[in-house]
Amino acid sequence: MIYRLEFEDTQLQVRQVHSTSSFVIALVITMVVGEAAINPILAQSVGDYRSASSGIWSAIGSWQYYDGNGWTTPPDTVGYPGQKPGTANVTIQNGNSITLDVSPVNPVASINISGTSTNTTLTFNSGTALTVSGPTTIDAPTSNYRTNTMAVGAGSLNAGSITMANTGNNRRDCIVSLTTGGITIRGDLTMQGSFAENHIDITGAGTINIGGNVDNGAGAVGGGFTTPPAASVINLNGATLQNVFLYGGGRSLGILKINNAMGVTSGSAFTTVTLSIGDVAPGSSLDVGTYSETVSGNLLVNGSLNGTGGITLSGSGATIDGTGTIAAPMTASTSHTINSTADLTITGTMTINRRHTVTNNGVVSVGDLGTATGTWAQGNNSTLNYSGTAITPTLNASASDNTVNYTGDAQTVKVTTYHNLILSGNGDKTFAVTTVNGDLSLTGAAKVTTGANLTVGGNLNIGDNTSFTVPAHSLSVSGTTTVGGGTSGTLAITSVTEAKTFAGAVTINGGADFTEIAAASLVFGSNVTVSGTLTEFGAATVSVAGSFTNNGTYTASTGTHTFSGSSKTIGGSAAISIPNLAVTGTYSNSCGLTVGTSLSGAGALANEAGYTLNIGGTSTISTLAAIASGNTVNYAGANQAVHLNDYCNLTFSGSGTVTLPNGAMSISGNWTNNGVTITPGSSTVTFNGISPQTIGGTTPTAFNDLTINNSAGVQFGDPVSVSGTLTLVSGIVTTSSTNLLTTESTSTSSIIGASASSYINGPLALTLAAGVAADGTSYTFPVGDPGNFRPLALVNVRTAAGSSPVVKVTEIPTGALTGDSTITSVAPRNWHVETSGGTLASATIQLAENGLIPTNAIAQSTMQSGNYASIGGTNIGATITSVQAASSFPVYFAIGISSVMGLYSYQSGNWDDPNTWTTDPSGRTWTNARVPSMSGADRVTILNGRTISISANAKKTSSLTLNAGGVLNLHTTTGHDFGTVSGQGKLILSSNSFPGGTFTGFVAVGCCG
Repeated sequence: MIYRLEFEDTQLQVRQVHSTSSFVIALVITMVVGEAAINPILAQSVGDYRSASSGIWSAIGSWQYYDGNGWTTPPDTVGYPGQKPGTANVTIQNGNSITLDVSPVNPVASINISGTSTNTTLTFNSGTALTVSGPTTIDAPTSNYRTNTMAVGAGSLNAGSITMANTGNNRRDCIVSLTTGGITIRGDLTMQGSFAENHIDITGAGTINIGGNVDNGAGAVGGGFTTPPAASVINLNGATLQNVFLYGGGRSLGILKINNAMGVTSGSAFTTVTLSIGDVAPGSSLDVGTYSETVSGNLLVNGSLNGTGGITLSGSGATIDGTGTIAAPMTASTSHTINSTADLTITGTMTINRRHTVTNNGVVSVGDLGTATGTWAQGNNSTLNYSGTAITPTLNASASDNTVNYTGDAQTVKVTTYHNLILSGNGDKTFAVTTVNGDLSLTGAAKVTTGANLTVGGNLNIGDNTSFTVPAHSLSVSGTTTVGGGTSGTLAITSVTEAKTFAGAVTINGGADFTEIAAASLVFGSNVTVSGTLTEFGAATVSVAGSFTNNGTYTASTGTHTFSGSSKTIGGSAAISIPNLAVTGTYSNSCGLTVGTSLSGAGALANEAGYTLNIGGTSTISTLAAIASGNTVNYAGANQAVHLNDYCNLTFSGSGTVTLPNGAMSISGNWTNNGVTITPGSSTVTFNGISPQTIGGTTPTAFNDLTINNSAGVQFGDPVSVSGTLTLVSGIVTTSSTNLLTTESTSTSSIIGASASSYINGPLALTLAAGVAADGTSYTFPVGDPGNFRPLALVNVRTAAGSSPVVKVTEIPTGALTGDSTITSVAPRNWHVETSGGTLASATIQLAENGLIPTNAIAQSTMQSGNYASIGGTNIGATITSVQAASSFPVYFAIGISSVMGLYSYQSGNWDDPNTWTTDPSGRTWTNARVPSMSGADRVTILNGRTISISANAKKTSSLTLNAGGVLNLHTTTGHDFGTVSGQGKLILSSNSFPGGTFTGFVAVGCCG
């Protein structure tokens, strides 16, 4: 017996060789350097097979079977290898060629192709499959130009491992070949030796799955893979870390797949048409170490690609795809396309060689695009996240909806045309970009100062913790502008040079600042919403075409603010102060708006219900609508002119003189004057509310024409004067001694329209004409108390020349108590008449009261409670007129029952006959008959057609009226005094003693025509 001890690199083989007539029994002990285990390939055991000759697998005659005693033809009970369970090791002996023509249903324990001096082959027919539960080994030929081959072809092999022994000679080959079939190696693939004669030949689109390490032998001259077709697949899919040596002797692999989440480490440079990492097992990784690998086709990374050696992408028109990370340096030596499904992170340097372009259609995060002069092109809807310091290659980033995001700290932003541009990270960005066709966004803690005129075709978004500074460059934003995300963020304008135009809505969120430190022109083409801070500078001009909402802090410039939108609002929860506001559109105010200097423009501003508009200067706007319920317009400046329009609440809180407009204006709310002098001009002011109104404040108000048309009434809280006409249409005007209503016109019609539904409740002062010396001038005071219209009229007034007297009348429903002998009782209502200024010499008094009777008389007193003395009463109906004129003021007037009667001739007769007299002014009914009192207090009227004769001397009356057609015959009596004599009747005397009295009102018929 002969033993041969062979050392081949890191393996020890011990072979037991018999004489030539004997068979060979080989015991191979494999020792792996660095491992503690020794894995023997055992000697023959019951169930082992070896080839007896060349033939087909399923032929019994092709095999010998070891039954424990020796080798024999397999009995039918065991059949060919794998036909029955329990098949152990299978050896293809020297020079035999076995063809797998069936797919054994049971696995074999191992396969050994042990040819030495003659070619030995195991060939799979197409579609056949063989499972090897243990190792597959191919021994080295011992003669030159000999080959031991496992030709899988279009079949399928599933093996625990594959080992090709060291041939020791470059003319002795160990080969595994494959066309379109598949090989699965659950363990290691080992191609031993230092020559390139151990190799795997793939000539079709076959697939090799390898679950263990790949040992290619010693360095560049070791075995490997021949150049397979581009569609062939080597899939490294182990469950533990795989170390692979894929040197192909200058040959290129087809598709190399990495599907091992525990990782694959390359120990050699390789070239592959397609490199796919994690196409089946996402999260897989490949570490190329220090080796430079070449991918001539497509690259897919759904896990990680690591190493310092790098990847060269050499396939023209190839694609890059995946959702993983590439940390290895990568060079595109040809143009490549990144697919739209990609979401890749490239932390290594990505170099694009000159004249070549990488087109990104997906989402890629890149740390460094290198210093080469190629081109990175953004495709439609793609995203580039760039964290490097700067981009050296050409950057094409204008494709529709693509996004470039600078995610680093201190970065220089490539000057090119962008679609969407994001500036993130932490630190200053050097920025001289001129065109962003889509959105420009700042996130993270980016700080940007523009270095050129900038146009943003989409939205400008300035996030929390970021700042965007615009110095002496123009800024134009076509979309919306958002400053801050709710806590911070700054947009700063630092130079007056060039306009800043924001065509879309501008939103300044809470905590954010939009600040000018130079008076640049601001153009807002849509809505402006301030929840943070908006600060304008100096005399910057501002135009707004949308609504303006302030929920934060807004500081306006002193320049003109032109609001040009249609049906827009100025509002918010915080007040707005704009010194110069020009409205050329239509706006409504729904906040506390102050226009400090000028409110102008050809448009319209409507003050909404419940809000206040403060006007501090001029107001020349074309239309100011201020009638909404509860709204207030406050003129808060000095020496202002009131805009001509209707108002709800109108307030004056400024100083100097306020001039009312020449024209008609209505007030539906309250009028408050706190400190100005009103110049009414030729204005007409109408109070026409539907709820009680007030005219008040701290300072008297002067009106020209004043109209009261509010059924709910108007109350004065301050003195009011009317220089024109007071028109009472509806509603009660409530005044007081301190809040007096005074008419300044001396016209007898300075107050018109008074009625039981519209009069003065409280004092009323009228200015009378001076120098009135004849009858015919009367002034009516439409006064009353709640529910009672009780006017007083001064009839046939006499005033002194010079100053016009001001007469104040107050109607008081209670207070009159007592009368003198001329009055038997006094009604409690009284009228107080007092004068100031000029002199009211006298006037007959006319009062209005319900239920007047013929015995009523007007009485006067210097005290409110009495004693009241009768001054007579005539024309008693709805009103009563005093017989005597009042000539001493102040004085109180009341109505009582007179002890002085008014007697009328009932029929012709004697003066001293009671049947001659009646108290009925018509003389048709005989009532209350008595003869005229000897005291002379009665008023006597002789009616038409009656002749009264006096037969006794010394008759007296307070007044005597001889109506036309009436006759008083004194006969020869004397000593009479008839008081005031009037009328156009006849007085007959029969003596030369003319009666006493005043006869200026006694005129004969036709005497004066």
